Amino acid sequence: MDLDSKQSRRLFLAGTVAFPVPFPATGVISIQKGNLHFSHGGEPQHATFVVVQEKPGSQRTTLRVIRIEDVAAIFFPGTWENESASKRVFHFARGDRVEDLEQGEWFLNPEIDATKIHTRLKIHVTNQDSDARGIVFVPEHRPVLSITEVTQTAGSTGYGPIDGTDGNCECECK
Repeated sequence: MDLDSKQSRRLFLAGTVAFPVPFPATGVISIQKGNLHFSHGGEPQHATFVVVQEKPGSQRTTLRVIRIEDVAAIFFPGTWENESASKRVFHFARGDRVEDLEQGEWFLNPEIDATKIHTRLKIHVTNQDSDARGIVFVPEHRPVLSITEVTQTAGSTGYGPIDGTDGNCECECK
Protein backbone atom coordinates (compact mmCIF):
# COMPACT_ATOMS: atom_id res chain seq x y z
CA MET A 1 0.00 0.00 0.00
CA ASP A 2 1.29 3.45 -0.92
CA LEU A 3 0.43 6.54 1.12
CA ASP A 4 0.31 9.99 -0.45
CA SER A 5 1.96 12.96 1.27
CA LYS A 6 -1.17 14.00 3.21
CA GLN A 7 -1.75 10.45 4.47
CA SER A 8 1.91 10.13 5.47
CA ARG A 9 1.73 13.44 7.31
CA ARG A 10 -1.41 12.36 9.20
CA LEU A 11 0.35 9.12 10.18
CA PHE A 12 3.36 11.01 11.60
CA LEU A 13 1.20 13.65 13.35
CA ALA A 14 -1.12 11.21 15.15
CA GLY A 15 -0.74 11.63 18.91
CA THR A 16 1.64 14.60 18.75
CA VAL A 17 1.91 17.85 20.67
CA ALA A 18 2.81 21.06 18.82
CA PHE A 19 5.53 23.47 19.98
CA PRO A 20 5.53 26.38 20.51
CA VAL A 21 2.36 26.69 22.52
CA PRO A 22 -0.42 27.58 22.08
CA PHE A 23 -1.03 25.95 18.71
CA PRO A 24 -0.78 27.31 15.97
CA ALA A 25 1.92 29.69 17.25
CA THR A 26 5.31 29.68 15.50
CA GLY A 27 8.80 29.90 16.94
CA VAL A 28 12.36 30.01 15.68
CA ILE A 29 13.49 26.47 14.84
CA SER A 30 17.10 25.35 14.92
CA ILE A 31 18.90 22.01 14.78
CA GLN A 32 21.96 21.94 17.01
CA LYS A 33 24.62 19.42 17.86
CA GLY A 34 25.52 18.89 21.50
CA ASN A 35 26.28 16.33 24.16
CA LEU A 36 24.36 14.37 26.75
CA HIS A 37 26.15 13.60 30.02
CA PHE A 38 24.81 10.50 31.76
CA SER A 39 27.07 10.57 34.82
CA HIS A 40 29.40 13.05 36.49
CA GLY A 41 32.81 12.63 34.90
CA GLY A 42 31.52 10.11 32.36
CA GLU A 43 32.07 10.30 28.65
CA PRO A 44 29.60 12.61 26.90
CA GLN A 45 27.30 11.12 24.26
CA HIS A 46 26.97 13.14 21.05
CA ALA A 47 23.40 14.14 20.24
CA THR A 48 21.45 16.33 17.86
CA PHE A 49 18.64 18.50 19.19
CA VAL A 50 15.74 20.38 17.66
CA VAL A 51 15.35 23.67 19.53
CA VAL A 52 12.16 25.72 19.45
CA GLN A 53 12.51 29.30 20.66
CA GLU A 54 9.22 30.75 21.95
CA LYS A 55 8.87 34.45 22.71
CA PRO A 56 5.35 34.95 24.05
CA GLY A 57 6.32 38.27 25.68
CA SER A 58 9.27 40.61 25.50
CA GLN A 59 10.43 39.70 29.02
CA ARG A 60 10.08 35.92 28.67
CA THR A 61 11.76 33.39 26.39
CA THR A 62 11.20 29.65 26.48
CA LEU A 63 13.45 27.15 24.72
CA ARG A 64 12.08 23.68 24.03
CA VAL A 65 14.89 21.17 23.47
CA ILE A 66 13.97 17.83 21.88
CA ARG A 67 16.24 15.03 20.69
CA ILE A 68 15.98 14.93 16.91
CA GLU A 69 14.90 11.27 16.91
CA ASP A 70 11.92 12.25 19.10
CA VAL A 71 10.52 14.78 16.60
CA ALA A 72 7.69 13.51 14.40
CA ALA A 73 7.48 16.48 12.02
CA ILE A 74 8.40 20.12 11.47
CA PHE A 75 6.26 22.57 9.51
CA PHE A 76 7.67 25.80 8.07
CA PRO A 77 4.88 28.13 6.91
CA GLY A 78 5.59 30.15 3.81
CA THR A 79 5.31 30.38 0.05
CA TRP A 80 7.45 29.60 -2.96
CA GLU A 81 8.36 32.32 -5.41
CA ASN A 82 9.22 31.51 -9.03
CA GLU A 83 8.11 28.02 -9.91
CA SER A 84 11.09 27.17 -12.12
CA ALA A 85 12.94 24.42 -10.25
CA SER A 86 16.37 26.04 -10.44
CA LYS A 87 15.32 29.47 -9.16
CA ARG A 88 12.68 28.68 -6.56
CA VAL A 89 12.92 30.78 -3.39
CA PHE A 90 11.07 29.94 -0.19
CA HIS A 91 9.70 32.92 1.76
CA PHE A 92 8.93 32.19 5.41
CA ALA A 93 5.63 33.56 6.69
CA ARG A 94 6.32 36.48 9.01
CA GLY A 95 3.40 36.19 11.43
CA ASP A 96 3.57 34.61 14.85
CA ARG A 97 0.94 31.99 14.02
CA VAL A 98 0.10 29.66 11.14
CA GLU A 99 -3.03 30.38 9.17
CA ASP A 100 -2.86 27.49 6.68
CA LEU A 101 -1.05 24.19 7.31
CA GLU A 102 -1.10 23.50 3.57
CA GLN A 103 0.89 26.61 2.69
CA GLY A 104 4.48 25.82 3.55
CA GLU A 105 6.93 22.93 3.75
CA TRP A 106 6.66 19.78 5.85
CA PHE A 107 9.59 17.67 7.03
CA LEU A 108 8.61 14.30 8.46
CA ASN A 109 10.88 12.37 10.84
CA PRO A 110 13.18 10.68 8.30
CA GLU A 111 13.72 14.05 6.56
CA ILE A 112 14.50 16.11 9.68
CA ASP A 113 18.12 17.04 9.17
CA ALA A 114 19.82 20.45 8.97
CA THR A 115 21.41 19.64 5.60
CA LYS A 116 18.14 18.42 4.07
CA ILE A 117 16.30 21.51 5.31
CA HIS A 118 19.05 23.77 3.96
CA THR A 119 19.02 21.98 0.59
CA ARG A 120 15.27 22.36 0.15
CA LEU A 121 14.65 25.79 1.73
CA LYS A 122 18.07 27.43 1.27
CA ILE A 123 18.33 28.50 4.90
CA HIS A 124 20.77 27.51 7.63
CA VAL A 125 18.98 26.18 10.70
CA THR A 126 22.03 25.36 12.83
CA ASN A 127 21.73 28.35 15.19
CA GLN A 128 19.00 30.19 17.06
CA ASP A 129 19.47 33.34 14.99
CA SER A 130 18.00 31.82 11.83
CA ASP A 131 14.80 33.16 10.32
CA ALA A 132 13.36 29.65 10.15
CA ARG A 133 10.02 30.02 11.92
CA GLY A 134 7.77 27.04 12.27
CA ILE A 135 6.06 24.41 14.40
CA VAL A 136 7.62 21.23 15.78
CA PHE A 137 5.42 18.18 16.44
CA VAL A 138 6.49 15.72 19.15
CA PRO A 139 4.73 12.48 20.17
CA GLU A 140 3.04 13.17 23.50
CA HIS A 141 5.07 10.54 25.41
CA ARG A 142 8.53 11.76 24.26
CA PRO A 143 10.74 13.95 26.53
CA VAL A 144 10.98 17.71 26.06
CA LEU A 145 13.32 19.93 28.07
CA SER A 146 11.81 23.40 28.66
CA ILE A 147 14.14 26.23 29.65
CA THR A 148 12.46 29.53 30.53
CA GLU A 149 14.31 32.81 30.96
CA VAL A 150 12.53 35.79 32.48
CA THR A 151 13.84 39.36 32.47
CA GLN A 152 12.46 41.53 35.24
CA THR A 153 13.43 44.39 37.49
CA ALA A 154 15.22 43.59 40.73
CA GLY A 155 12.28 44.84 42.79
CA SER A 156 9.80 42.57 41.03
CA THR A 157 11.75 39.38 41.80
CA GLY A 158 10.15 39.06 45.23
CA TYR A 159 13.36 39.74 47.12
CA GLY A 160 13.55 42.84 49.26
CA PRO A 161 16.51 44.95 50.30
CA ILE A 162 19.28 43.05 52.07
CA ASP A 163 19.27 45.42 55.02
CA GLY A 164 16.22 43.61 56.37
CA THR A 165 13.87 46.60 56.14
CA ASP A 166 11.18 44.44 54.57
CA GLY A 167 10.97 42.41 57.79
CA ASN A 168 11.69 39.12 56.01
CA CYS A 169 15.40 38.81 56.62
CA GLU A 170 16.19 35.61 58.50
CA CYS A 171 19.94 35.97 58.45
CA GLU A 172 22.02 37.19 61.40
CA CYS A 173 22.66 40.55 59.76
CA LYS A 174 19.99 42.44 61.78
